[in-house]
Amino acid sequence: QQAAHKNHGSEDVSVLKRTVEQLAQQNESLAGNVSNAGKLVEERRSLRKTGDDMLEVEQALEVSLVEELQALEEREQQLEAVAQQLCKVREELRHKHQARRAEVARLEIRLQMLNASVDRGIEATKQEQGSGPLEQ
Repeated sequence: QQAAHKNHGSEDVSVLKRTVEQLAQQNESLAGNVSNAGKLVEERRSLRKTGDDMLEVEQALEVSLVEELQALEEREQQLEAVAQQLCKVREELRHKHQARRAEVARLEIRLQMLNASVDRGIEATKQEQGSGPLEQ
């Protein structure tokens, strides 16, 4: 009976040793799983932070682009206003130039008429002077 008990006791010890070994292996496996899970959690945190940082940069860029677009639109409006003013000034100068050409043409005609009148007056005077001595 003692031998059976001893045999049974040594079987219990063997079973306990195998159980302890299995538990140690499970513990190692679980520790590895926990370590991997921790790495995954840390990687996700890092990715989330990177995503948040990228979102901040994107929003800052969007604000900057909107401001730049507004500045360009304002500049375009200013340039359009200047172009319209330039067109108006050119049109006024064109009208003034036409008016001056018309004035020059009118003055040239008047000068021609005056020259013709003077020429007729000189001719008349010459004729009068020419006929005057003949009468005497």
